[in-house]
Amino acid sequence: MLLDEVDDIPTELQVKLLRVVEQQEFERVAASNRSTSDVRLICATKCDLLKLVKEGRFREDLYYGST
Repeated sequence: MLLDEVDDIPTELQVKLLRVVEQQEFERVAASNRSTSDVRLICATKCDLLKLVKEGRFREDLYYGST
């Protein structure tokens, strides 16, 4: 799965993305149970993510969890 402009993801959604990356599970909208995922993520950005991490605009654990 390709996530383009990953630097634009709001911090609230970064938490959910991190769960998918680390635990390979997610919750569907309006569903009461969790589903599992088995995908490879490819992320693209035009920004320096490490700089955004230092500024607090991108989660450090997501940055290192996705490298």
